Formats: sequence, C-alpha cells, structure tokens
Amino acid sequence: MYDEKWIKPSADCFNPVIDSPCKQGQLDEASSLFHDMINYDVVPDVFSYNSLIHGLCEFGHWEEVKRLLVDMLDKRISPDVFTYTALIDSLRNVERTQEAESVFGLMIKIGVQPNDVTYNPLLFVFSKGRSHAIPKRRD
Repeated sequence: MYDEKWIKPSADCFNPVIDSPCKQGQLDEASSLFHDMINYDVVPDVFSYNSLIHGLCEFGHWEEVKRLLVDMLDKRISPDVFTYTALIDSLRNVERTQEAESVFGLMIKIGVQPNDVTYNPLLFVFSKGRSHAIPKRRD
C-alpha cells in the first residue's frame, strides 16, 4: 500500500480503508490495516479509532474496545461524541445499562456534548425499568 518513493499516506488515506471492513464485520482485516497504518508511522486520529471501536462494539469485543480506548488516551487523542455514542448504544444493545449510564456520565463530566443520536439509546437506558414495553429499534 505504501512505497517510500511516493508521498507518505495520512490518516485520511487510511480511514476509509479501515472503516469499510469494520462496517462489513471484517474486524481482523480492519485491525490489520490499523496496525499497518501505525507501522507506516501514520498517526491514527479520532476517526481511525472510532471506526474500530464502533465495529468492535457491534460484535461484543469489549476487551479490545477497552484496549483501544486506553491506547487512544495514551496518545492524547480525545474520544468525541461519536466514540461515546457508539459505546452507549452498543452497551444498551447488550443490556449493560449501568455501564451505558456510566459512559454517559463520564461524557458529560469531561465536557463532551451529547447529540441527538446519543440521546436515542439513552431513552432506552433511562427507562430500563419499563424497557420491555418499548419496542426495539429496527435497523
């Protein structure tokens, strides 16, 4: 993908190439491309991490999600509203409502403003006592 004789790729070059397999559930492929990016001395950005985090959340790879979040913070890349929303929605989908509430609390505490998309899964989380009466979202 990269030849030193040519222009060095940026995160913007890698991001769609990483995001696409994530959306198709090809997490090993996406993870491999993410590591290739790092091996080429291209610094991942918040979009790079968000793509992997969202894909991993969708398939319940929580330990890998935690590792990526720690890595992200170690590199001083701040999670954004999309990072937190992916976590909240995925935790809600697997009925880990207390964790979803905690993520939302952390999001607010550090000053990340939720958006309309963030509030949708939170409606389910905060109504957990009556969640059986609320229809599940159809994709």
